[in-house]
Amino acid sequence: MKTRLPIIVLALSLSVFLLGTALSGCSLVSPDVYTVTFDSNGGSAVAPAEGIKEGDPVSEPTAPTKDGYSFEGWYTDTGLTSSWDFSSDTVTEATTLYAKWSASTGTAYTVEHYQQDVSGDGYTKVTADTQNLQGTTGETATATEKSYTGFSENTTHTDRVASGTIAGDGSLVLKLYYDRNTYTVSYNENGGSSVTDTTDVRYGAMISAPTAPTKDGYSFEGWYTDAGLTSSWDFSSDTVTEATTLYAKWSASTGTAYTVDHYQQDVSGDGYSKVTADTQNLQGTTGETATATAKSYTGFSENTTHTDRVASGTIAGDGSLVLKLYYDRNTFTVSYDENGGSSVTDTTDVRYGAKITAPTAPTKDGYSFEGWYSDAGLTTAWDFSSDTVTEATTLYAKWSASTGTAYTVEHYQQDVSGDGYSKVTVDTQNLQGTTGETATATAKSYTGFSENTTHTDRVASGTIAGNGSLVLKLYYDRNTFTVSYDENGGSSVTDTTDVRYGAKITAPTAPTKIGYSFEGWYTDTGLTSSWDFSSDTVIIATTLYAKWEELTVGDLGPAGGYIFYDKGSYTDWWRYLEAAPADVVLDGGNNTHNFGYYRTASGGASTLVGTATGIGTGKKNTEDLVSSMGTTAYISNATSTTTTTGDYAARLCDTHEAEGYSDWFLPSKDELNLMYQNLKVKNLGGFSDIVYWSSSEYSASGEKFAWGQYFGGMYQGEYYRSNEYRVRPARAF
Repeated sequence: MKTRLPIIVLALSLSVFLLGTALSGCSLVSPDVYTVTFDSNGGSAVAPAEGIKEGDPVSEPTAPTKDGYSFEGWYTDTGLTSSWDFSSDTVTEATTLYAKWSASTGTAYTVEHYQQDVSGDGYTKVTADTQNLQGTTGETATATEKSYTGFSENTTHTDRVASGTIAGDGSLVLKLYYDRNTYTVSYNENGGSSVTDTTDVRYGAMISAPTAPTKDGYSFEGWYTDAGLTSSWDFSSDTVTEATTLYAKWSASTGTAYTVDHYQQDVSGDGYSKVTADTQNLQGTTGETATATAKSYTGFSENTTHTDRVASGTIAGDGSLVLKLYYDRNTFTVSYDENGGSSVTDTTDVRYGAKITAPTAPTKDGYSFEGWYSDAGLTTAWDFSSDTVTEATTLYAKWSASTGTAYTVEHYQQDVSGDGYSKVTVDTQNLQGTTGETATATAKSYTGFSENTTHTDRVASGTIAGNGSLVLKLYYDRNTFTVSYDENGGSSVTDTTDVRYGAKITAPTAPTKIGYSFEGWYTDTGLTSSWDFSSDTVIIATTLYAKWEELTVGDLGPAGGYIFYDKGSYTDWWRYLEAAPADVVLDGGNNTHNFGYYRTASGGASTLVGTATGIGTGKKNTEDLVSSMGTTAYISNATSTTTTTGDYAARLCDTHEAEGYSDWFLPSKDELNLMYQNLKVKNLGGFSDIVYWSSSEYSASGEKFAWGQYFGGMYQGEYYRSNEYRVRPARAF
């Protein structure tokens, strides 16, 4: 039965096939068959579907599983963009379907923390701090370091896993390791023998007690954690949690020996000698401070700055403390009173009990040196071979005097000027007298001089010095006189007073006299003998007389300008016309100015002020122009122009000041011509070859013009009042 079953099946299949063929009227052809493979993309395996006829659907298999992911269906492409619909899609070829997954959140992972053991190489997990955390499958998780007192993270530990990808099965374990901080335990022996520091002590570890130190005169009482020695360290239980210093505690002994030596400075040199008889062998408590007490030695003072001085110290347990006090010899100065002899340098810094070397003997002109004495009365001689200095000492020189000593008398005459005096060399007197006696000078008689008995340098008498150095000095002042000035009708000149005998005088400021030029000073009323200020000297009270000459055209006037007109006599308060020393210049370079236009109303037509042209009319012309135009002369005749100026020709002259004079005016037409003829033509006054304004209006052509004169020639003519020309003021006196 079992062996015949395949034959029956094959026959049945063939019958069905033949029947189908007959029914369809087609030839007998089998349809294509395909396999559908399932790629689970890391999920559980799915068996392929085989023998799927072309055009047939495939049955949906049981969904695969994958830890940490959710199954999202099957897709026809690896990019998972085209899903397979098992309800409608059919197989037309061999096909692979791909599983699509979405990562789940809340996937478990673990963080473990390990602390280094107190000793050895091991680390112990801090179970209480193990962190069971969650994250997204496939993402990177990073452990966060914890802060443990006394520990620092070991980021180079070979087992360290600081971050990793979260596994879907929750198997990711991150591990952080923490090393114990290490410290040094230092030992402060407090004067005992040295103890080596304990290094690299881990946080929380106990330490072994070091070998106990030793200290002469003390018993070791153990180690303490504080400098005050109140808290002891227990090596069986105390642990190190930071850098630590342990302090040795000692108990001191009593009755420890120490010594005090006393040293006195030698009479000479740098040495000191110990006063053996005064060495003190004393006792005290170990560790306490012993202080030496200075002794009192006559002639000595303690040297508290000696480099070897040990005035106090801590008593050493081995009795080695030696205190040393040093005493310097007091020093004194031996002064020498030369009693008028040559200077002898004091002998300084002489030590108590020392002898001194005799200084070089002084000298004294006219005296013999008899030696040094210890008293001013010169009764006790000083013996340099045996006498010693025990205090500040003065030695006095003893002398025997000589006779016939020279001295000098000098006579000084006051200089013609200044504060000086000049010696009259020919009258110097070389005289003789007895050393130590008083000499008195006798005054001489000089014409024009009187002795000055109050001169600060006067030495009328003095003691005759043995070296002939006495110089007596007498001073003679020059008699003084007054030089008076007779101005002969001119302006006042102040007298020159206190003129010394034989002195020249400075010419005073020249006086003035209207209509005259000053010709100098004369010594006589007849004005025949002139005074020469460069050579003449005053030897008596003197009167000088002024000489005058009448002014003429071309002379300088009172204001420093040239006279260009003389009408011959004074009428109407004046006789002369004087030109200003220079043209009017404004702002450093503005030396041309307009005449200006006069209007009775702004915007109205210009009009004439009404001025004259003759000699003597310039002053009134100026006054009328300034009175009419004020500070607002128009610069153009056009009614449309409203610009004005205060710096027009007439007003510039009216406000001009020179050499203290302010009575200037703009000359009239005829006055300006005289200025040209009498000054410019003769190269006087510094005029330019350009047009100068007069104060005369040119009425023949209306109000547009005024008279001017071209100083490059003699042309006078009418010029637009708006033109800018030069201005030279004039004045009458």
